[in-house]
Amino acid sequence: MQNHADAGETMKGLDLLARLPFPANDGGAIGVCEPLLHTKRLGVEWVVAALYSERHEQDLRRTRQEFETYVDFSGTPPFGVFSALKNQFDHRPYNLALRFDRDSFRRMLKAIKQIHPSFDFIQVDWIFMAPYIDTCKELWPNTPILMRQHNAEYQIFERLTHNERNPAKRIFLSMQTAKMKRYETFHMNQVDLVVPVTELDAETFRSLGVKTRIVVNPAGANVEAWARPKGLPRNGRVLIVGGMGWPPYARSMEWFLKQCWSHFAKRNPNAGLDIIGKDPSPEIEAWHGRDGVVVHGFLEEIQPYMHESSVMVIPLLVGSGMRIKMVEAMAARLPVVTTSIGCEGIPVKDRIHAMVRDDAKGLSNALQDVINDPDLANSLALNAHTLAEDMFSWDSVGKRFVSLYKELALRG
Repeated sequence: MQNHADAGETMKGLDLLARLPFPANDGGAIGVCEPLLHTKRLGVEWVVAALYSERHEQDLRRTRQEFETYVDFSGTPPFGVFSALKNQFDHRPYNLALRFDRDSFRRMLKAIKQIHPSFDFIQVDWIFMAPYIDTCKELWPNTPILMRQHNAEYQIFERLTHNERNPAKRIFLSMQTAKMKRYETFHMNQVDLVVPVTELDAETFRSLGVKTRIVVNPAGANVEAWARPKGLPRNGRVLIVGGMGWPPYARSMEWFLKQCWSHFAKRNPNAGLDIIGKDPSPEIEAWHGRDGVVVHGFLEEIQPYMHESSVMVIPLLVGSGMRIKMVEAMAARLPVVTTSIGCEGIPVKDRIHAMVRDDAKGLSNALQDVINDPDLANSLALNAHTLAEDMFSWDSVGKRFVSLYKELALRG
């Protein structure tokens, strides 16, 4: 193994990705893309090995402009009842086994080995790329491996199980929760360093029995780029931004619209709600034009909405990890009303940095307070922006990663 870190040269790292990092137009892609770009600027030479995702927009040309890139284009089998039943005899979680564990990717890694005999470190981005840890150890023995854990994946299944009313689906999700918990724990113990985005996730992993060293490095935002122009008036509207095609977000949105917004709109006939995000479900789209709701779908540019809206709502009931859109709203000085899960991993205090409520009535009342009280709204926006500057700039995140990479490379 080369030891560039010791010689003060550029380090070379291999990153295993479940999707291409471009376009960085949702939280998952942003959380991968920005650290890669910032660490590249700080001297890390990246080789990217990625699965081509059929579920996301993918920009191979842009990725190859930034990084030496290798892509596995093999297709993903469709989800189905037979494959789901067959998975009951598989130790791997269904989603991971069906979509992410591919022999074609292992063959691609062997081809990369011929071009790159050594790396200073290998990064496994997300638990979904854990199937290739053994292959990396065989091809690049003694090269340190770190795993970025963007969330505690099993918790998403656990929370989906809790909110599922269909008995058959509930049993299936419960079994997947147990499989994912075992899978995550086992593979985190196979690497040299685990890097989650929240201290809460770190404590969760330790409680599961993860003995590998864990160092938290949060997701971030381009704080300066999101800064709101001074003197720009608010438009009185409420904003929601998120990946509507992600089942946890879709379910949370449907709950919010039915249980919270419908009642809020009756109390505030002139209220307006902008919903931005790709792949909204038919249930969400059905709200377009009703009770002041506008369902925009995907928009290339959301900054004007962040700057002009009066409040942002993050109504998540299910999820894990950290919401980048929350940090972006903080950077944009946009007051936020959210649930505990919506701000999970971000050290916000209720009524100081955001309004945090976990029931429909509480969310509705919090919205009312922020819209009716300009002093409260301004205080939330200012405090949140300061917190974003202090903790979540991508520049700071990138520097922390480079320090970890150097430490790993020196240890070998």
